[in-house]
Amino acid sequence: MVKKHQYKDLVWYDLEKPTHDEVRELMEAFNIDPLAAEELLTKTVKPKVDMTEDHIYMVLHFPMIHQNMHRGLQSEISQEIDFIIGEKFLITAHYDHIDALDNFSHIFETEGRLAKHRFGNHAGYIFFYILRDLYRSMVHELESIRESLRSIENKIFHDEEKKMVYSLSRINRDLLTFKEATNLHKSVLESFEIASKKLFGDDFAPQMQSIMNEYYRNHAAIQESKEFLDELRKTNDSLLAARQNETIKISNILATIFLPPSFILWLFSIRSPIPFLEHEYSFWIVAACLFVLGCCIFVFYKFKRWL
Repeated sequence: MVKKHQYKDLVWYDLEKPTHDEVRELMEAFNIDPLAAEELLTKTVKPKVDMTEDHIYMVLHFPMIHQNMHRGLQSEISQEIDFIIGEKFLITAHYDHIDALDNFSHIFETEGRLAKHRFGNHAGYIFFYILRDLYRSMVHELESIRESLRSIENKIFHDEEKKMVYSLSRINRDLLTFKEATNLHKSVLESFEIASKKLFGDDFAPQMQSIMNEYYRNHAAIQESKEFLDELRKTNDSLLAARQNETIKISNILATIFLPPSFILWLFSIRSPIPFLEHEYSFWIVAACLFVLGCCIFVFYKFKRWL
């Protein structure tokens, strides 16, 4: 599916799950390098930047964890976006719906039509606004993770350590996804900065610096969340270990108190001068008493959350 957006003499084509025919039309219309056009049809493992005489081809990956969870997509937790940036045109290609691109397309159409926004005199500015929104959507995702960590912190100190082990592991997986997806962004953006100077001149430098600042902001947020998570895991593990040690200690005490008498009574076939034990059902009476005692101990363990 191809969506075309235009502002004055600038045009932006947004491709979702592009077909061979759609890519071929754009390749012929904008004289796109055939290798770059072919890569629009397949997923690329790592980010990259390539430059030709009149356009730049770039690939970046962005974590879309919460967006995909809302859509029930568990497998693809990071999304690839391919960019082809020329002087007067921009092409973006992706393989799933991306909220940040969809939101920007509405802004681009509405504000461009009403002349409320100046998108510059070349397509680099459109690329700048798209990338800025993508990084800001990552900030919202990281803020959501931060809120989850605060909730976990509160639950850890309300006797829910066991339940939080899975929650902490899930968030650790999410943060690793963020780190893996953005690990090469810095080098790719630095390469793009060099290429953009050749294509757009030095006037585009402030926009590139703004993009780098957005990247550093996300990188710092990932690091802070990872450090917070590591501290919470250490605290949770310490509390779990302390609770388990206390449980083992009390279990040993109770075992010392109750197991020897039970063993002695069983060993000597419960012989005793106590009158009611001479009854013909004395064995079952004592067995019932021991069973009730065992049930009481079990209920006590559950009440103290030792089981």
